[in-house]
Amino acid sequence: MKLAIILNREELATLHTPIVVEMWDHRLFGRVKRAWLKEFDERERRKAKRWYNHFYQWHLIKGIPDDYVFRSIEDIEFVKRLVNFFAMV
Repeated sequence: MKLAIILNREELATLHTPIVVEMWDHRLFGRVKRAWLKEFDERERRKAKRWYNHFYQWHLIKGIPDDYVFRSIEDIEFVKRLVNFFAMV
């Protein structure tokens, strides 16, 4: 059995995902690039790119959805880890 987690608009806003959208291009240069390569392996970087595409759509094109279904707790934890990374660099 799989567990799906549904977050509404207010709960999605508490994840602070605009940080990822604003800082995304910084991952290509200097100390942020070194930290990016050290923190995330190749599979996680691809996964981060997919999440970035979601966040970009939410914050710059369509708006935050009324609710969003996360497929697993690991997805939420990864999003939090991604946001924390960009918030700290």
